[in-house]
Amino acid sequence: MSEQNPKSPELQNIEAYWTALGRFASQFSQLERQLQLYLMIEAGVDFKLAPAIFSGVKIDAAKSYIKRLRELKGRAEDEFLNRLFAQISIVTTARNDILHYGTSLDAKTGEGTVSAAIMAMPGRQIQFPVSRAILDDLCADLNAIGSGLIDFMMESLPEKPPAEFMGVFRKAAQNPWRYAPPQQGHTRQERQKGAKKQQRPQKPSRG
Repeated sequence: MSEQNPKSPELQNIEAYWTALGRFASQFSQLERQLQLYLMIEAGVDFKLAPAIFSGVKIDAAKSYIKRLRELKGRAEDEFLNRLFAQISIVTTARNDILHYGTSLDAKTGEGTVSAAIMAMPGRQIQFPVSRAILDDLCADLNAIGSGLIDFMMESLPEKPPAEFMGVFRKAAQNPWRYAPPQQGHTRQERQKGAKKQQRPQKPSRG
């Protein structure tokens, strides 16, 4: 039996990056599902009926609905929830850019660059580094966000869990975020303002 040829460092870097990217994509999908579950609990909708109401609700809409429901229930604005939602927006932007624009990967270093230079309009170019370490930071933040959301979900359940469980998961989400988006200058600020403008729910027209 012949020995298999060992993988080159370049191939190992490439495989490590794709493994980290797959882990990040999988964890992000778990966050999407968790937000939908939290929305169902906050709305008090029977889980059998929820798909007819919330099917297709994306992350931004789910966050908006959750905040509205909390407001209608008379709950004070929660800065910790705002912190979770703000980081969700940052991670979502990174996820969309990485998956939609792709990565130019340097096999020698295992580091790459995400760039929208080919598809972006003039003045709207986006470019930032991505690597296995950065993807691991994104995954760590997703884990922390998920823990924090569990605390809010338990708070909204009709039957509250034992008091000793309340706040336990929130503690896991109080560490500083590991991922921070690189500064893109004026074009990134314009892009974020445009995204926020698109996320604003439209008021129903009066006929």
